[in-house]
Amino acid sequence: MKRECYRRLMAEEREEISRSLAKGESFQAIASHLGRAVSTIAREVSRGGCNRWTYRAIVPSVGHSGMQGGVVWVNVRFF
Repeated sequence: MKRECYRRLMAEEREEISRSLAKGESFQAIASHLGRAVSTIAREVSRGGCNRWTYRAIVPSVGHSGMQGGVVWVNVRFF
């Protein structure tokens, strides 16, 4: 199903990408399952210098990024 307007990936979609890559699924299979373009999945995985073997969904971390008591999203990689 094609999306009519631009929409960012939600945390749940990022988790699904992470789980699917861990199971060895292709970008094409993941994109089909999420209803996203293959290029969207590829860009998400390569964001931050990751690849299909090191990509992990982002997790919230409490910290400061110009806001008092705000939530900072960090990319977690396990080596």
